[in-house]
Amino acid sequence: MDRTILIIGGTGMLGRPVAVKFLQEEYRVRILTHSPERARSFFDERFDIRVGDVGDKDSLASAMEGCGAVHINLGVKFDIGKYAKVEGEGTANIVEVAKERGIERLTMISGNRVEPELAKYKYIASKLMAEKAVKEGGIPYTIFKCCWFFESLPLFIQGGKAIILGDQEKPVNWMAAADYAGMVVRSIETPEALNRSLYLKGITQASVSEALFKFCELVIPSAKVSSIPLWMARFAAFFSSRKQMKGLIEFMGLMDKHPEPGISVEAERILGPALTSLEDWCEEYKRRLSINRT
Repeated sequence: MDRTILIIGGTGMLGRPVAVKFLQEEYRVRILTHSPERARSFFDERFDIRVGDVGDKDSLASAMEGCGAVHINLGVKFDIGKYAKVEGEGTANIVEVAKERGIERLTMISGNRVEPELAKYKYIASKLMAEKAVKEGGIPYTIFKCCWFFESLPLFIQGGKAIILGDQEKPVNWMAAADYAGMVVRSIETPEALNRSLYLKGITQASVSEALFKFCELVIPSAKVSSIPLWMARFAAFFSSRKQMKGLIEFMGLMDKHPEPGISVEAERILGPALTSLEDWCEEYKRRLSINRT
């Protein structure tokens, strides 16, 4: 297989670590983005930046030229109106063009709650569309059904406060994006990972509220953690002009109401375990913060 990897959605929070890990493992990494300026703020000249969009098949075909594999890391930042078009139709376009271009491997990020019984949620429905396109595309694939990522914790901090929507008391698994990135790279090189949906987990299990309290304790002790009831958030969103607000509330309502499914150790057996704890990740996060401030 050609060692040029195209990452679609590579500038995202979970796309960047995957791009970096592939480069570290001596792959040639190509990033498809609609914002080359944003991409260059993250990636140096070792990364091949291509301009395109998942709605434009010609740009997809051009970006895939000479690639052996494609990693799909799409996201619309909780903009409900874009879910089906970007996640569903966009992934279908990627698979169609990848088949025409002779791509040998597809990998894709999804979630561990992406199951048919929860399809009433627009986020879940769009991910199910994307998974279906990948599974039926005729290209060997691996779908990563991910748990929560430590990297999401700083996003709860708003104006010096840590805000939780809903109770968020159900225990969930947590992992570091760096551990996930290593699994994506190893899946490309592991025949047993072919044509599987792998449920990923880390070594830390805690509710969102517990994890956020610990993050604040270790990293931002001045931040006070508080919870906003979902009904109140929905009421506020009704008057808000922010498109992402309703999507965020739907997502947090999904997480608050539905427990995380039981997760097998199949991914660990095939790709190795995630090894980063919440405490370890917080220490590394603090280290990077101190470097950025100097």
